[in-house]
Amino acid sequence: DASSDSEAISLNAIQGITYIRNENNLGYIDSCNKGASQAKGEFIVQLNNDTLLLSGWLDALIQGFEVFPEVGLVGAMLIFPEGVLQEAGGVIWSDAGGLNFGRGFKPSHSSVSYIRQADYCSGACIMLRKDLWNSLGGYDNYYSPAYYEDTDLAFRVREKGYKVIYQP
Repeated sequence: DASSDSEAISLNAIQGITYIRNENNLGYIDSCNKGASQAKGEFIVQLNNDTLLLSGWLDALIQGFEVFPEVGLVGAMLIFPEGVLQEAGGVIWSDAGGLNFGRGFKPSHSSVSYIRQADYCSGACIMLRKDLWNSLGGYDNYYSPAYYEDTDLAFRVREKGYKVIYQP
């Protein structure tokens, strides 16, 4: 998003990657939507640029679709650098307040170590089928510049009759 980050620019040299650099900072939602509009695969993965990935992360997200065919969105376990959970899926209460389930837990805690339904999963690492993403129109610009766009997306996935799954 108009980044001058030399590591990001070097991605352009990798064969098989389409590198898109915005001339102006479009903001999170517009940049995600623009990137997804260029995607050619079966799935869209939204992944924050500061995310450190663990081995097998992508296979685990895909597994969510293989195990549960009624799934529309799969989200990952998010772990803070100090090794405790940031989130294991989320809960939204009737007053629109939210809770990052498992926050502060150890990643091995039994309540967060299995695949399950969630109200939403943080957009820091989520996967959807491209056709569903397109039918939903991606992130809604109503939430620009950011925050709750991922929650809104998950709720629209659920309105279409699909499940939102947390995948540890």
